[in-house]
Amino acid sequence: KVPPVALRTATFQETIDTDPRVDIVFYKDDCNSIDMAYTAAQEAYTVDPDIKLIMCFSAAQAVGANNYVVSIPEMNIEEYGIFCTVDDNATKDLVDMSAENDVNSAVRGILVTGTENSNIWDGEFRILKALLIQGVEETPFVSLDPFYCYNSVGYEFEFVQE
Repeated sequence: KVPPVALRTATFQETIDTDPRVDIVFYKDDCNSIDMAYTAAQEAYTVDPDIKLIMCFSAAQAVGANNYVVSIPEMNIEEYGIFCTVDDNATKDLVDMSAENDVNSAVRGILVTGTENSNIWDGEFRILKALLIQGVEETPFVSLDPFYCYNSVGYEFEFVQE
């Protein structure tokens, strides 16, 4: 099942459909706490025990999913990756732990719209403000908000605004 967020744009859906590296095998709606994310990760691994990548929206989801992954008996932490879109100290600590190959963290990265210590809604709010309050009439509307990425896998990119 493709999550509703993936259906919002045709481009995202086409990318998922044409990329052989991506196979969404589980999606859980309304998973808003550490405990709910732990349970969702447990359910996901029941559906497909070969899952190696978990994408989370919130920091709580990343922490909960991580708590489940590190509880798997005889797991090799280096085979797992958890990523989220909310930047906070707890997830940064988990990313730092994974960079040190600590067996207590599979959280490999954070990607947010905006700058360090922001979250995805900061960028979304700027876009909504531009569209609703400032009365932008051009379509399609293009936002040049920067992305901030904090990770333990050595991924870097430079935001260039023209």
